[in-house]
Amino acid sequence: MGEGMQHRPSLRRLGSAILFTGACALLGSACNVTVTTDDGDSCLGFEDESRDGAAMVVRNDSEVTVYLSSQNCDTSIEPSIRRDGQALSTADLSCSLTCEELQTQAQVECTAACAAPTIIALAPGGSYPLDWSGSIYVQQTMPEACFFDAFGGSGCQQKTAATDGDYTASIAVYGDIACPEGLDCSCTPNADGYCRVEDLYDVPPAPVEVFADFSLPATDTVAIVIPGPVSCPDTPPENGTACGNPGLFCQWDARNACGLDLDPEALCEDDNTWLVSANLPFCDLECPAQAPVVGSACQPGTDGTYCAYDGPDTCGLLRTCNETTSTWDEIPCAQD
Repeated sequence: MGEGMQHRPSLRRLGSAILFTGACALLGSACNVTVTTDDGDSCLGFEDESRDGAAMVVRNDSEVTVYLSSQNCDTSIEPSIRRDGQALSTADLSCSLTCEELQTQAQVECTAACAAPTIIALAPGGSYPLDWSGSIYVQQTMPEACFFDAFGGSGCQQKTAATDGDYTASIAVYGDIACPEGLDCSCTPNADGYCRVEDLYDVPPAPVEVFADFSLPATDTVAIVIPGPVSCPDTPPENGTACGNPGLFCQWDARNACGLDLDPEALCEDDNTWLVSANLPFCDLECPAQAPVVGSACQPGTDGTYCAYDGPDTCGLLRTCNETTSTWDEIPCAQD
């Protein structure tokens, strides 16, 4: 156990012992009870461990602002740590006590509500500091008698020290945030190139994970570098063309001239090129190169029933060849 910590029996066991001792006092010599907690050395081996961890920094080498966010009700942004490909439980227990702590104090009560996530805007060239304490939390089963206050369970998290060796750190990076209408989601970066976005209560969607390998003991600050864009392009790229951030996965809503879904997808591979895939349903219709004028003549059976062009609206300009009137009609954006 930690220095200066003395083990004590659980309140439940201690209360039972006092009850039986009192009963024996009434019975006199007819009763012989020995009070014991049956603890022995069974409560040893659950002590907290510590070591020097690693100082880290997330550096934005891309040309656009990106975002970092806390996860799972935490308010601090923490790196994920892996060893030999296995994710480790490294987050500090903000709503729980370690096995050692539970031997000397009662479990804390956790509220059901989550705190608003911490969302950081990281400008191009900016750096955001992170730290890993070097601690790994391991689920253990501790004898009930070891708990200061038995709370109906025997499981607890033991704080252990990571061993020397090779590790991988990663952080989730977001290309955009969902800013509610009427809310100003801008902020002014500090000298290090980052600032907190206030009053946002939802974690952004679709992160990209960036990685950095390091070793313990760590002698230098570990840099987790964002090399390129973490947002998807507006339209599917050509297969094999350059991309900026390995691991970026994108999907688009696209259809052919017959209105059939293509479901294009693209993955930025480790060699910084796009791997693009899509459905290729049969379609014998074609769309004109330029958006036709609404009401002008079209050729049913030849011209497309779903033709999309760039335009001012979210959906762009959408046209369909009306097979009844043989004229081009507009497809309203809301019906897309």
